[in-house]
Amino acid sequence: MRPLRDVRAERLFSIRGLAAAAGVSQVTVQNIEAGRHTPQPTTIRKLAKALDVAPRDVAEFANAIEAVQRGKAGRAPDFDSPEGKAAA
Repeated sequence: MRPLRDVRAERLFSIRGLAAAAGVSQVTVQNIEAGRHTPQPTTIRKLAKALDVAPRDVAEFANAIEAVQRGKAGRAPDFDSPEGKAAA
């Protein structure tokens, strides 16, 4: 698990470039990297796809996934599936 900033830099993305590739705002990427924002499942999937990584390989995404799964009484979304459907 590595920080988003490191994964982004390794893949030669600027904040602007990653935001554009993922279809999210630059502010969203900046806030996730700075720890000011916990990404939603849809945002995690978009950024992971743009970076070509599994969501759990990025530290900020793994932390968000764990928080959602701890807080859900039922089934948590499957962050690894493109549709985000709950795991069976």
